[in-house]
Amino acid sequence: MEAHNADITILVAPFGFGSLGKGLAIAEEFMSCGYSVKVLCDPVAQKVVEASGIPTDSYEYRETLDLDDLHTGAVVSSGDIGTPVVRGRTPFVVVDSLFWLRGKWERLPSSDADAYIAQRFFIEPTKEARMAIGDRLIFVDAILPYWAQNSTAREPGELVVVYPGGMRSPVLTQEYQEAYLSWVTDTVTEAIRRADIDKDKLVAVIPPQLLSSAPTHKLALYGKIVPAGVNVIGGLLEKARCLVVAPGIETMLEACAMGLAPHYLPAYNGSHIPQLIAYRKAGVGDEICPSYAKEIQDFEAETDWLNKLTVDLSKKNLQSLSQPRFKEEAISNLTNILRDKEKLIPKYPLGKFGARQIVDIVESLIRTSKTSREAELLSAKSRI
Repeated sequence: MEAHNADITILVAPFGFGSLGKGLAIAEEFMSCGYSVKVLCDPVAQKVVEASGIPTDSYEYRETLDLDDLHTGAVVSSGDIGTPVVRGRTPFVVVDSLFWLRGKWERLPSSDADAYIAQRFFIEPTKEARMAIGDRLIFVDAILPYWAQNSTAREPGELVVVYPGGMRSPVLTQEYQEAYLSWVTDTVTEAIRRADIDKDKLVAVIPPQLLSSAPTHKLALYGKIVPAGVNVIGGLLEKARCLVVAPGIETMLEACAMGLAPHYLPAYNGSHIPQLIAYRKAGVGDEICPSYAKEIQDFEAETDWLNKLTVDLSKKNLQSLSQPRFKEEAISNLTNILRDKEKLIPKYPLGKFGARQIVDIVESLIRTSKTSREAELLSAKSRI
């Protein structure tokens, strides 16, 4: 890998766009403070990063990475706790948006990072997860892009925004992605037709790998297609009255911070299962097909192998999700949602300034590292 020579290097795990969204929000915050930033991610995510003008490159997920080879002031890992790193002298921080499910739905965390940062969520993490990290564990607010941090009270807009998420995972096929998007497309387009929504009111945000798919072309007949990209969602949510979204952990938080109640699509991957459980308990948003949530209730057993849950859920979705009774329920519920003028939700309980707090933490580590190196240099000179 070529040397990167950025003040801050951000690693982004190749799981959907949740880790990427958090990484870009952090990158924006560093850049607003005058730091140069480079984002390392996989080729699909690079297409999203390139649109922002932020320098980007690739790295090999789960292959040992020597941080000193990056020639950077600090490394921030967004969601990647699987790649072995050789730290050397480079300050290293892990940012984990899913810390609350470690030890219940995923293996316990293990990292020798200088700081392990957990984003607050609606469910508290296990005692075992906290103990696994110890005094290096730091909690921060929700990690939001600038437009969600600074949102103010407003009247609902007119747009119906549909976002099925990044729809990516190393263990899921392109065939499954297109099949799931096809279900979303059939449901949304029929609900749009029944609710008599004008074409200029529907906007579907589609991940890069599915822009040329048949479901996307069908969606384009009923509204506007927008490629997923940096801050694309923000501009749309500011004009939205309704958000239909995958039950992930990024866009729904941004929407809630702006006062919108998310309407969740059925679980697409394994991590969506515990996230939907959390949203139900917290009373945040609703599901457009609650009967299907009951159909997959057996998948709600806690597991320490989230990838296997993702594969098993994908097989179940391919087998059962398109059954007429589930599709009709989703269409009927979404039609009713689209016919109503929703009220904005009044408050947001998780805080909005996690990205700024991460910058403060990393700056402190950089100062400590610099002081330590200067002390070592003075000690070496004294021995000469």
